[in-house]
Amino acid sequence: MQKKSYFIIFLIFFMVIPCSARSNYIDFGVSLSSGFNVHTNGDLAKDNILYTDSSAAKILIGTSADVAFHLTEPVHIFAGADVFADFIFKDALYYHTIDYALYSGIKIFPGFNGLSFSIAYAFGNRSDFVNIDDEESTLKGSCMAKWGNGFRLSLEYDFLYDTDAALCPMVGFYYRCMPRGNNNYDNIFAAYVGLRF
Repeated sequence: MQKKSYFIIFLIFFMVIPCSARSNYIDFGVSLSSGFNVHTNGDLAKDNILYTDSSAAKILIGTSADVAFHLTEPVHIFAGADVFADFIFKDALYYHTIDYALYSGIKIFPGFNGLSFSIAYAFGNRSDFVNIDDEESTLKGSCMAKWGNGFRLSLEYDFLYDTDAALCPMVGFYYRCMPRGNNNYDNIFAAYVGLRF
């Protein structure tokens, strides 16, 4: 019975999805992003000494990948993954956070060429890597936040949406809200550039 189920899924997959890039049924997107992560009060990622130190270096970078299935012309369902990293360091001291999430939802094209907006359920976690040693506190090592169920909102523009181009540049913005347990939340705001194919 299990082999039969796999065979049916395999057959449907290859019947519905053509092998050409940028088909009428499916497309893929990859992007690079930058933005900022707003931690709630009480979260060590915000309350450590480097967070408010203006002389500390900060690198905010992320990446995303998704696949969209075209249900109808204005409505797509999609699934993807985000990684957003916040690196803060000064000399040998550092506090790095790497936030990662899987998401799935609906994307709607309201009829303004390649403009779309989406709402998605997100499931993710955050890993922290710390080396802080001063008079007030000593933190060393790594830890993981609790897994959280949140949401992701985005606004995106595909420049060549109405054409037959195999590669379409895109720009966008997303906001992702992720609970971290103990009434802590990460609010990630990011702008991105990428390609859809």
